[in-house]
Amino acid sequence: MARLDEAVLRRVAEEHVGYEVRHLGTFSGAGGLPRPLDLAVGTAFLEAYLLHARNMWEFLVDKPTAAEDDGVYAVDYFDERPGKRSAWKPWSRTDQQRLHKRLGHITIQRLSSTDWKLRPTDVDRSGWGVAVLDGMDAFVARLAEAHPDRAAWFDCALAAARRELSLSLADRYAFTRVRLRAADGAWEIDR
Repeated sequence: MARLDEAVLRRVAEEHVGYEVRHLGTFSGAGGLPRPLDLAVGTAFLEAYLLHARNMWEFLVDKPTAAEDDGVYAVDYFDERPGKRSAWKPWSRTDQQRLHKRLGHITIQRLSSTDWKLRPTDVDRSGWGVAVLDGMDAFVARLAEAHPDRAAWFDCALAAARRELSLSLADRYAFTRVRLRAADGAWEIDR
């Protein structure tokens, strides 16, 4: 029996997981960020990327630790535990712990680690973005075997994430394609 209600799972898949993978695709460009870019803006984009990457790793790899755990995980989409999930894991637990520490803690490691001295434009983020999307593809393929209807909830978000990743790798970032429509004042993104 599933731990969470099907309506909740669908909403999380379409809204929250979708949000994370779309933004991860957007921020995963191999070239870093458009230049010239203010250091503060670049740092904000880098940290947003890392946060989306961390969230998706936790969704794909972690599992509920207690009955009152309100996190939603990939395993929650199955009625029975899906068994081996190594294909879903985008990177090692050690790398995940380093990432979590970097985002969520002030540590002594910052004093000596070269990881902390990188400028946002020096970081090639495409690897982790691709790894997460590949992990999502493996998860959705396994889910489609057990619950094709649930697997379909992820289709739009994954297609959008792959499209944004492709565009960001071609230096056509979403934030460079945004414009204000004169007719109604709404924002739109050139595809």
